[in-house]
Amino acid sequence: MINLNTIKPNFNMIQINDTIFYFSYKTIIAMSDHNGLKVSKNEWSNTTGRHLNYIDTDKSTRIDHDQLMNYVNSNY
Repeated sequence: MINLNTIKPNFNMIQINDTIFYFSYKTIIAMSDHNGLKVSKNEWSNTTGRHLNYIDTDKSTRIDHDQLMNYVNSNY
């Protein structure tokens, strides 16, 4: 099952089976899978910052975007 949901303008979620990818514009900013939620630190605009806060307000658990993309590329 694959679902695309527009949460807000320029903020989308794609669900593929039990894995969810969150996009701000065309960039993956977070994901959730069997290993839990992974959210990138904000390296972009205030708009993307609002998208990140919508996903999770706990900034202490955020990881560098490179770490997020390494996980995505290694596992998907």
